Amino acid sequence: MLLETARRYNHETESITFLKDFTYSKDDFPRAGLQVEFINPIFEFSRAMRRLQLDDAEFALLIAIDMFSADRPNVQQHGQVEALQQPYVEALHAYTLIKRPQVPAGGALSAPSPPPGRGRGEWLGDTPPRPPPTLIPPPQDRLMFPRMLGAVGEREGEGQGLAPPSPPTDPVAPKD
Repeated sequence: MLLETARRYNHETESITFLKDFTYSKDDFPRAGLQVEFINPIFEFSRAMRRLQLDDAEFALLIAIDMFSADRPNVQQHGQVEALQQPYVEALHAYTLIKRPQVPAGGALSAPSPPPGRGRGEWLGDTPPRPPPTLIPPPQDRLMFPRMLGAVGEREGEGQGLAPPSPPTDPVAPKD
């Protein structure tokens, strides 16, 4: 939610616009019910994100990476969540290399990586150690992602995953 708020931040008016017509300044947030101690950090974060000059694609990829974060509370299959997150991390990295070729590897948008098998939260001491991740191959096309989610659900014995699509049929091939 903070990333979306930062995307909607207007530095000229020091306000955040939600939907099309709801613009809030710092003074409006308490009247909208937000606790006062959160207002300054939200605006500071929004200003810091603006300095990065991210476009909508970068924000969307960051939001996707955040959604598939293994450091979220109650996540039990950390490795699978990290594997789902990985294609978005790679897409952001590739997009950044194309959009900002002047930024050296390990530049402003990257942070030190944790040791293999350890997530960022665990590496920083926020979460307890966990077993090494079970790798799931990254999606190769748009249709692969739902199949991958289905495979994850079936592996866990939930049986609620999406069924894999049936193989394509050749309309010219003779039928038996």
